[in-house]
Amino acid sequence: MNAGKAVVVIASRNVVKINAAKRAFETVFRHYQSVLSTHGEERCPTEFEFVSVDAPSGVSAQPMGNEETLKGALNRVAHIEKTHTSAQVSDRTKNNYVNI
Repeated sequence: MNAGKAVVVIASRNVVKINAAKRAFETVFRHYQSVLSTHGEERCPTEFEFVSVDAPSGVSAQPMGNEETLKGALNRVAHIEKTHTSAQVSDRTKNNYVNI
C-alpha cells in the first residue's frame, strides 16, 4: 500500500460500528506509520477516507453462532469487492450471539 490516503469501506450504516472502525484504523495505522518511518519506510497510509455502505449479509439481523456470523461477514466482503473496486481496505464487523 502506498503512503497517502486510503479508502476504507465500512460494510455497515451502524454508527457504533462506523466509529469503532474509524478509531481502530486511525490508531493502528498511526502506530505502524511511526514504526515504519523510523526505518525509512513510508508504506502505510497517512490519511483515510471512510465510506459507509449498505452491504447485505444474507443472514438474520442477529446471527446466532460463529458459522452464521462468518457467513454474513464473507457475504458483505463479496458485496464490497464487487461494488467498490477502488477501495484499498474494507471493514466488515458483525455481532452475534453464541449459546454457552
